[in-house]
Parts: sequence; structure tokens; C-alpha cells
Amino acid sequence: MTTADDRPMSARFKEGCADLHDAAESSDFARRMVKAELTRDDYIEMLRRSLPIHAALDKAILTHRDAVPQLKALVTDEQLHAPHIRADLEYFNESTSDIQPTPALSEAIAKINHAADTNPLLLLAFHYVREGANNGNHFISRKIRQNLDLPERDGSRHIDPYGPAQREKWAAFKTTLDALPFTPTERDQLVETAREMFRIVMAIHDDLSTRAQTV
Repeated sequence: MTTADDRPMSARFKEGCADLHDAAESSDFARRMVKAELTRDDYIEMLRRSLPIHAALDKAILTHRDAVPQLKALVTDEQLHAPHIRADLEYFNESTSDIQPTPALSEAIAKINHAADTNPLLLLAFHYVREGANNGNHFISRKIRQNLDLPERDGSRHIDPYGPAQREKWAAFKTTLDALPFTPTERDQLVETAREMFRIVMAIHDDLSTRAQTV
């Protein structure tokens, strides 16, 4: 008989986060992304508000990667997100030196840093969620590029980092993930941490929706 702990880790993540995945996709800001209703200003602000969180996660992963075998095996430099966001903002001639997280997003960064300090293996779960988001974003990016008159790559690297290679990259990521060793307790902790990352994504979207209502 197959138990929850016998299932591949990618399946554990997917099944354990399904409700929050659906909730994140149904947020007002996410729906506007899917429908390509974001203005150029909306899109740039999304990049600006995303940068501190992804920079914090990148830094934490790089700090602990060599000491955590699972992180070392799974996370490559190509998968780091902050460089893509900075490149996108540079395309829009936006400075990154003045970007500061909002209070809500500062709380999200604190959760990432707490995981890094107490159990850096859990950084893998935060990273899994953002890598998985590339799947849907690969298709959404086409609409955004058309709506905002962007070229094929510049300006949208954060939401579509691998372009046509997305499916191949995700398959390789999951294969590596599912081959990694985890204890039953670690599997449960990783799923709960992935759920926390979905909450962080929703916090970003809520932040952006609130801003749009006040502009």
C-alpha cells in the first residue's frame, strides 16, 4: 500500500498545496495577469515589489547551498530569480537601488530568513513554488509581451526565464527533486513551508491590488 511518504516529493508538494495554488490563481491581481490587463506601471511595480523577496531567497540559498546536499543537487545559478528581475527592471530603465519592501513583504522576508537560520533545507520548498510558477507564467508571458509591446525576452525574463525550454527544465527539476532523500518529518515540513510560500505570493498580489486601488 502506498502511503503519503512513499509518493514522489513533487507529488507531495502538488497535492499538499493544491488549495493554496487555486487561491493564489484566483486573486484579483493574478486574474488581471492572466487576462493581460496589467498596465505597464502595474507590471513594473510587480517587478519592484517582487525583487526584495526573491533577492532574500536567492541570498539564503547561496549562503547554505554547499552545506545542504539537497539544495546543492537541485538549485542551479540559472534558477536564481533576482538577476532576472533586475534585468527586467533595467530594460524599463528602472533603478533598483531605492527599492524597499513594504511592511507585509518584510514579514515574508523574515519568514525566509527564519527558515535559513533554523532549518535551511526548507529553503528548497520556497524555491520549489517559485520554479513551479514558471509553468503558468510561460504562457501568461506571451499575453503580457503582446499587451505591453515587449520583445521576446527582454522585460519578461522573471516570469519566463527559460522560454521554449520551460517544459524540459521543469521535467529535469522534478526528476532531480524526486530522487533526493528526505525523512518523513522533512517531507511534512517541506510541504508546510511550500504552503507558506504560496501565502507569500498572495501577499505580493494583495499588496499590488491595494496599490492599484489607491493610485
